[in-house]
Amino acid sequence: MSQEIYNKTVFKRFFEENDPAVMEWAENVLEKVSSPGILPTFIKKDGEDFKAYWETVCHIFALVVLYAKQYNEIDTNKILFELFIENRGLVTDEVDTLEQMKYLFNNYVKEYRKRGTLDIVNKEGAILGELLRLIRYKTEDEFIFALLMSRDTGWAMGHSSPTWNRTDTVLNVTKGYETTESVKDLNAYPLVNPTGVVIVDDIDNDGNPIQAMTFVGNVLVGISSEIDKTKLLPISENLTYQISFKAKVSSISNQNLKFGVEVFDEAIQPMVCKESYGSVESNNFVSDSKGILELPVAGVYYECRAILSRKNRAYEKQLELNFPKGRGLQMKGGMKFLSLNLTQDRSVASLTSVFIYDIKIKPLFLPFYQGNLGEKDVIAAYYLNNSLASENGVKNFTEDYLVAYKNIMGSEDIRPLKEKNVIFKVLSDRGSYIEGASISILNKVLVTNRNGEASIVLYPGDYSIDVEKSLFMNIEDRLFQVLEDDEETQVEYVQMQGDVYERKVTFVVRGENERLIQNALVTFNGEFKYTDSSGNAIFMAFPGLYPYTVSKTDYYTVSKNINVQDDQSEPVTLVLIPRYTVTFTVTNSSTGAVEGANVTLTAKGKLAAEDSIAYSESRITGTDGRAVFTNILGGDCTYLVEKQNWIPVNGDITVDSDKDIQVNFNPMPTFNMTFTVNDYNTFTGEKKPLNGATVKFAGLTKQTSNNGQAVFEGVLGGKYSYDVFYDNNHQRVYVENYEFYNNSNLTIDLKQLTHKTTIKVFGAGGTVVEGAKVNVNGKDFTQKDSSGIVLELPNGVYTAIASYEEYEDREQQFTVNGAAQVVSIYMDQTLYDLTFVVTEDNGIISNGTRITLNQGGAGEQTGLTNNGQIKFSVPRMRYDWVASKQYFSDQTGVVQPNDLPKTVNVAMPRKETRVQFYVYNSDTGLPVSGASVKPEGLSTQNTGSDGTTTFTMQMGKTYKYEVSVYDYQPTEGSVTVNQETMPQQRVGVSNKTYSAHITVKSRNGYNINRAYVTYGGKSGYTNSQGQLTLTGIQSGSYNATCTADNYQSQTKNNIAISGADTYIDFTLDYELTTTYIYLRKENVLQPYASVNIRTTAPDGSSYYSGTDQTNGSGRITVSSPSGGYVYASATDSECVGTGDEATDAGGSSIYLYLWKALIVSYNGSPQTPSVSSGVYEIIGSEVRVQGGSRNTSNPSTVYANFRNHTRATAIKQWPVSFSIQGSTGTYNIDAAGGNHSAFRGCTSLSSIATNTIPSISGGVICWFRDCTSLRSIPSGLFTKMTGNSAAGAFWGSGVTSLPSGQLVPTSCIYHSSMFKSCKNLTSCVGNGTFGKGGGTEDFHAVFYECTALKNTGGQSATTSPFSNSTNAQYMQYTFQGCTAITELPVLWFRYCTNIVSFVGCFVGCTSLVDGWSTAMFSYSSKATNMQSLFENCTYLSIPYGQGLPSSVTNASRMFANCKNLSDISSFDMKNGKLQNAESMFENTGVKQIPAKFFNDLTTLTNLRRCFAGCTSLTSFGRTGNYVGQPGTSARPVNVDIGNQFNNTNFENIDNSLNCTEMFSGCSNLSLGTEQTYAVSYTSFYDRSVAGVGKVNMDRMFYGCSKLGTVPVIQILTGSSNYVKITESGNNNVTSHSQTFTGTNCEGVPSGWK
Repeated sequence: MSQEIYNKTVFKRFFEENDPAVMEWAENVLEKVSSPGILPTFIKKDGEDFKAYWETVCHIFALVVLYAKQYNEIDTNKILFELFIENRGLVTDEVDTLEQMKYLFNNYVKEYRKRGTLDIVNKEGAILGELLRLIRYKTEDEFIFALLMSRDTGWAMGHSSPTWNRTDTVLNVTKGYETTESVKDLNAYPLVNPTGVVIVDDIDNDGNPIQAMTFVGNVLVGISSEIDKTKLLPISENLTYQISFKAKVSSISNQNLKFGVEVFDEAIQPMVCKESYGSVESNNFVSDSKGILELPVAGVYYECRAILSRKNRAYEKQLELNFPKGRGLQMKGGMKFLSLNLTQDRSVASLTSVFIYDIKIKPLFLPFYQGNLGEKDVIAAYYLNNSLASENGVKNFTEDYLVAYKNIMGSEDIRPLKEKNVIFKVLSDRGSYIEGASISILNKVLVTNRNGEASIVLYPGDYSIDVEKSLFMNIEDRLFQVLEDDEETQVEYVQMQGDVYERKVTFVVRGENERLIQNALVTFNGEFKYTDSSGNAIFMAFPGLYPYTVSKTDYYTVSKNINVQDDQSEPVTLVLIPRYTVTFTVTNSSTGAVEGANVTLTAKGKLAAEDSIAYSESRITGTDGRAVFTNILGGDCTYLVEKQNWIPVNGDITVDSDKDIQVNFNPMPTFNMTFTVNDYNTFTGEKKPLNGATVKFAGLTKQTSNNGQAVFEGVLGGKYSYDVFYDNNHQRVYVENYEFYNNSNLTIDLKQLTHKTTIKVFGAGGTVVEGAKVNVNGKDFTQKDSSGIVLELPNGVYTAIASYEEYEDREQQFTVNGAAQVVSIYMDQTLYDLTFVVTEDNGIISNGTRITLNQGGAGEQTGLTNNGQIKFSVPRMRYDWVASKQYFSDQTGVVQPNDLPKTVNVAMPRKETRVQFYVYNSDTGLPVSGASVKPEGLSTQNTGSDGTTTFTMQMGKTYKYEVSVYDYQPTEGSVTVNQETMPQQRVGVSNKTYSAHITVKSRNGYNINRAYVTYGGKSGYTNSQGQLTLTGIQSGSYNATCTADNYQSQTKNNIAISGADTYIDFTLDYELTTTYIYLRKENVLQPYASVNIRTTAPDGSSYYSGTDQTNGSGRITVSSPSGGYVYASATDSECVGTGDEATDAGGSSIYLYLWKALIVSYNGSPQTPSVSSGVYEIIGSEVRVQGGSRNTSNPSTVYANFRNHTRATAIKQWPVSFSIQGSTGTYNIDAAGGNHSAFRGCTSLSSIATNTIPSISGGVICWFRDCTSLRSIPSGLFTKMTGNSAAGAFWGSGVTSLPSGQLVPTSCIYHSSMFKSCKNLTSCVGNGTFGKGGGTEDFHAVFYECTALKNTGGQSATTSPFSNSTNAQYMQYTFQGCTAITELPVLWFRYCTNIVSFVGCFVGCTSLVDGWSTAMFSYSSKATNMQSLFENCTYLSIPYGQGLPSSVTNASRMFANCKNLSDISSFDMKNGKLQNAESMFENTGVKQIPAKFFNDLTTLTNLRRCFAGCTSLTSFGRTGNYVGQPGTSARPVNVDIGNQFNNTNFENIDNSLNCTEMFSGCSNLSLGTEQTYAVSYTSFYDRSVAGVGKVNMDRMFYGCSKLGTVPVIQILTGSSNYVKITESGNNNVTSHSQTFTGTNCEGVPSGWK
């Protein structure tokens, strides 16, 4: 019964799986503990030690809080962490002194010891105390942690927890090399000859998989810091340590395994320990001279535990360790570092293998003594130990701060331990002492006396006890601790729970007169029943305190508690509630009885009946004015009499008898009320009736009419509120408590709301015009200062007129619309015309003359004349003016204000100056006299002997002149008079000839040969240097012309030659020709795209270099020198560049091709890919790869491999027009060829391009393997691959889900290990994700060890990632190790009709319970092999109505190690084809084998170990009892007709069946029991005559210790109705060695047992 109750509790769920409620709550606690202000800053919260320890503490903390509440589920939202801190004192800052701290902590521990050994939960479900207590002080040194010991809570840490290897709740808290049980990383250990240490896969003693280290070779090998001192563990000489490991050997001879420690001081110098008992110095835990550990039996793992005590720790006796010749060691002062010494000298032990795992070195709270060792890590000690590795540890942490646990870190000598008398006091859950309880401890059994006491003498330490007593629930492995203190005696209280069975509780309900009451409602223990005719209601309940309620109409309700201990009766007396009649008579003094008045009678709170609900009832008076209330409960009431338009009357009465209440009732008087509402404009003062205003009065609402009135007639007198309003632009009038007791008229003026309006008037220059007048809608205002005119105006449109002398009046409208505003009016001054007319040069109009008006302090105006005039509009005032123009004299004047308007005429005289000409011989430089100089418009003058002559000229004019003299060449020129002092004008004349020196070059500076030049009547060709000299040219100005092949001709005009040779340089431009360039991207012409262009000249020089754009047709037209070359190239952010393409200028066109490249982005500098049959380039942080050569018109398949490019972050783009070389090979990843592992090991790769689906020439074996940052896969990614294998494509990557659609083409066959070890993969929901399959291992281990995979879509999912896998054959180990999967879709394999093997498909899916159905295999009609299908699914159960698929022939180990599988009663084995059921249910929790379970399985040949190790199996199922006469005994016989093997090879004497060890180790299997008066047997099958087939029964029932009788055959004919299977006539049994060894069967023939 107790087991059944346990199965209903949430405790069971916790022990078997991670409860999300606990995990979530624990994370919340951990977050709070890790937040600032809780733990000191010197504790590093991001280290492994912190996480390991505090996650454990928080998980157990959450467990107690959430589970220790009446053993029921509770709403976690009701238990907030903050409340727990407040109510439980998790953290306190209130302690100010060390003495306060000591007092608080000592009392805390003292109180806990008083009750710590009792249940953690009392009957009311309250938690008796905290699991964890932290006390924090103001400084780092005043700090303490305390974790209650297992004696207080019943919970232990680390491996001693019952759930350490079954849930994540309790972590292993160790100080060692690894935090895992298995050996994972050899680099974590200091090793001697490391090449001789290897990791192997093995199983522990319980059959669970582990990894262990083993030693190979023929030299000394193992764990030791003799050579490698980098892995020393820091220790404290003031702590005690336990060193433990598990080891087994292959042979007991030549083990040669040495077990000890190596210790070092602070300078890493070796030191030596000494025995913990005695004075011998040694570092070996084995006491013989060689320190060799010898394990007694081969092939079994032993846990070896040794103790290294802190310094000064003394013992009275030698420690008894748990391995042969074991001894404890003790540290000496100065020891700072430690290493394990676990080595094997294989030079003499090479034939003996040793296997080691679970290596732990942990600090202990107390030293180890005889007894059960649990974790003792006091947090303070733990942190001290781990802080030694850094400078940030606990400072000055002294013994004073550990007041409850003395000497953990004390430096004083500790006295030897003394034995203590321990008295056990055993109590029942009802508080009484239990006599005769047996207490098992240290292989001794103590029995309690009449006082419930038993005693034993023990040393301080930890011990485990078992307590048993009939009629009480057994206590197993109860941990307690013998304390190390000054007390000579210690009392341990043990509370035992009585056997949990339900008791009968009878409620007997009577009235006050002792008369039994029928149909009273009794509510108890979650049920309700009505009493029968005897007044009884009977319930069943477990012992405990329960509330109950008894109620019945007309009786007071009774609510009490009952303490259920045994079968018992509970008498209940119900008291009848008295009732009365209350009559109200309502009258009016004038009219008499009032009809239709409503009378309400209301109870005041509870009435006389204690639990009656307060009520209210109403009645209407009749024509007699009466309202009658009957059946009224006694008590205080209020009444209310009311009727429309009558004055209400209320009062109080006490109902204690029948009552007649007289009520005088009067009607209410009425009056008329008239409201007149006006619209009131406060600016104009105008008031006028307001139509449509709303008036609320006396509960009515009306609108005013055209006259502004609203009339309310017939209103009762009284105090009222009225509310008058119109819109948001009027004030609202609301008045309360208006007294209205006669006809009234009330006038309400609703003021229009006003808004602040500021008017400002500005004049010339934006200045405020003080004294300006403003008229606003007929009202005059004056602006006095710069603040303007401030008005309060209602909403509306206003006209403002501003006026001021010498200003124009300004009218301006503005609108007031619900807000304050500023209205600015800008006035213009009155202006007058002032015109200037300007002439020059004898009356010619003057344009461009500047007139400047100076307005005194008001500034100035200026302007230029146009058509001789300029007009100014100016205010009336005095002006000074100036007229000015270049080359003319300034003119000035004054205009007076009274002269305006006015025209001013101004004549501008031009300035004059003297200009001298000097004529000289340009050949000799001497002056020429008598030369005639004739300026335009002036008379001719001749030069004197000095060659000069002077003219008077007007400024601003240009004069042409001629100079002539006999026998000289005439000369012309011009002179511009622009300075008041003009320079001398020098004119040279010549009578000689000269040479012209010509140089001709190209635009780029290259010499041009054979260029033809003409000048001054001469011509010729340039030489190779581009030079030519023309001679005999007279002085003068001539045109020079140059022409050359492939160049444009050039002419230079009016090149003068005089007095010396001249030099003429020609630079010729090339003759251009046209070339076309076309740019294609993805073979499509690219409009408006950039192209890099470079052209050269015929001489080889660069002509042009730049970037041009194609036109709308994707073409560029290039003009370049004829005879040169044209080069073009193009780049694109999506492509590999084209490189330079060249052609002859004017020759064939250039075609450029760009192809979208494979682009990979990097974080930092890119890594170089392996590329063949293509090109790549590195641009910035990208690598771009293209198939074929640059600028190819037909790119080919490219080989590109980026393996181990750890800086690659993204595949930015896939190519569109060329394919990527893929892998070759099938399912065997190690044999893959081609481009396999293309992106393998790109650990930073987080995204894959979706621009297109890449074409892959081949497969994708291991393409994205170990891409740990990759989270998502684009849909259809591999659907264009031509290969048939995607094996290992995403093995070990970080993907979280499958793509939404197809991932590979339907032609894909091989998917093995495709998502293997994807630890982040949470969903495998997909639709046609995989290909059709159809080859060896086509779906092998696809999702192997995807430990986060949970979302499969559920059992009812309608889509499947395998919907295209119509040829799939081998769905083997596909989901092995997917420990989070809870449901398997029924339609997963709907289209997989060719699967032949599901071997190991769901091995180790430990979260899978009942979310599956064998219907999922119904479409796989060719599947014959389901070996290990659900093996190691520890929580699996078989849903109702399942059966073995009809095609299966091999079901060996199908459910092996499914520990939770207990019920197979509805599982149908009869598929007609099954041959092999070996170990099918081995080590499961099956409790009973259904009747006829194997019937009709005529093909079944192997049942070896089918139910071996099923320790919960108790019997075969029954179909009924057959009672008959035995053939060999006179005693009555009962036969359970299970008949498991009808029509099988068990009874077919010609066929064979292997039943070896079929039930081996089923220690609770009881096929029958033999008693004094009857024998009970179980029938295997029925036959007409005795006979057994060719069955191998070796060890069939080996170790079935509760088996009482030999199974029988039911005989259907004859007098003997059963025969044992051991009868001599059944000689077809092929072997029966040790069939019944270890059973309790009687009469077993020799050779069978």
